[in-house]
Amino acid sequence: AWKAFNKATGNGDIWFSADIPTPHWLQLTMPRALYNISVQLYNRFGNDDKGAIDGIIYGSNDNGTTLTQIGSFTGRDPTYGTNSTITCNNTTTAYSTVRIVFTSWGDADGNPRNNYGMGVGAMFITGTDIGANGGWANIAEGEGQNSLLLLPKKAMTGFETQDCEVHASSVYTDTN
Repeated sequence: AWKAFNKATGNGDIWFSADIPTPHWLQLTMPRALYNISVQLYNRFGNDDKGAIDGIIYGSNDNGTTLTQIGSFTGRDPTYGTNSTITCNNTTTAYSTVRIVFTSWGDADGNPRNNYGMGVGAMFITGTDIGANGGWANIAEGEGQNSLLLLPKKAMTGFETQDCEVHASSVYTDTN
């Protein structure tokens, strides 16, 4: 699952789910809780046709045990190589865990392929960091108050690196 967060937006690594007809999900637990979360989702590159079409985004502060819906997307272009940004509505509550549940995925024409696995080429989480003392933290890639923090800050190289931890509903293997 960490391969979805290793910043390989080209023909590099990807997360690919098992070939099972069920909603799939990716979850990132971050070192800081964020407001105003956005999810940048990149489809995998290549000639496969299993990109996300519809999904729900949840926030959590207990590592995914309790989930609160903070966003959703429908009719997203599943064509390989495309990307999109989904803006969530958590303007008053900060969350340290973000889970993206993919409810539909399909081919380049938008036809659902939910009886197969799906792939994510890359994903980034951005949001506003309120800071440890209640003041806005200027630890983002930008400058000034209310600046956005990009997580993970560096490419992940395993499921628990760069102060973040990632989990997934399943992972494709040759035996799935």
